[in-house]
Amino acid sequence: MIRLGIDSAFDYTVDPSARLALVAFTGTLTGGQMLAAVQTVHADPRWQPGFSAIWDCMRVRAHIVAPEEVQPLLDQTAFSESSMDVLLETEELSRNFFSDMFTRQLRALGKNAWVRESLDEGLAQLGREALPERLLRVYDEFGD
Repeated sequence: MIRLGIDSAFDYTVDPSARLALVAFTGTLTGGQMLAAVQTVHADPRWQPGFSAIWDCMRVRAHIVAPEEVQPLLDQTAFSESSMDVLLETEELSRNFFSDMFTRQLRALGKNAWVRESLDEGLAQLGREALPERLLRVYDEFGD
C-alpha cells in the first residue's frame, strides 16, 4: 500500500499478479485530487496497460469538481489503457450527477467504466468473486 501523506485524499496499491489497482479516497474529493490519483497510479512502475482499477469512493462525503477539472480528468482516464474501471460509491453518492456523467462520458470514449455501490458489486463487474487475500488485507487498512 502506498500512503501519500497526511493531507492526501487517497491511498492505493497496484498488484501485478492480480492485474489490479485499488484506490481508496476519503473526505471531500476534488477533481484535482482525482486527477492526481489517476496520474499517480498510472505512473507507478507496477501498473501495466490492461490492468483494471477499482476507485473506491465509499468514504467520500462529496465530490467537488469544477467544470475546468472535468476534461483533464476524462483525458487522463480515457487514455490510461486500463481494461476496466469501476467507481465504488455509496448509494447516496451513486445518484450524484458527477459519477453518472463521468462514467457515461468515459464509455462514450470507448472505456469500460461503471459505478457500483459496494466492493462485491465492483468485483462482480470485473468478473471476480473476491479479492486475493493479500489485497483484501491492504484494502482493509485503507483509511486507517
